[in-house]
Amino acid sequence: MPLKKRIIFQTAFETYTASDIIGQGGSGYVYKCQDSNGNFLAVKLLNPQNVTKDRLKRFKNEVLFCQQNNHKNVLKIIDDGPYLQGDKPVPFYVMPLYDSSLRDLLNTGIKTDRILTLDIIRNRDMMGKC
Repeated sequence: MPLKKRIIFQTAFETYTASDIIGQGGSGYVYKCQDSNGNFLAVKLLNPQNVTKDRLKRFKNEVLFCQQNNHKNVLKIIDDGPYLQGDKPVPFYVMPLYDSSLRDLLNTGIKTDRILTLDIIRNRDMMGKC
């Protein structure tokens, strides 16, 4: 959904201009944005109206987890910083812009050839033989 007014996210080394809101959840918003080189990215912003100590802690843990883990199935955080909502700093991070979201995948279903199968029964039986 296009924004009525563009939002500017500033970090120490880059400026990101948000033009559309592409997702919304219980803790925040995801915006489609462009960096100063014209690259399309996404910004996740903690909801300024719902900032609590607990949500700040969870958001911080999310950022730290993604920054400390390098795996194809873990979100890559490109940049992060505070967005000033009035005089209140609200955390955000920048990530690649994907064609769809996890919510889209859950709503449409996963094709059987993309499912990772687990042989739980076999593994349980093998553990019992140790």
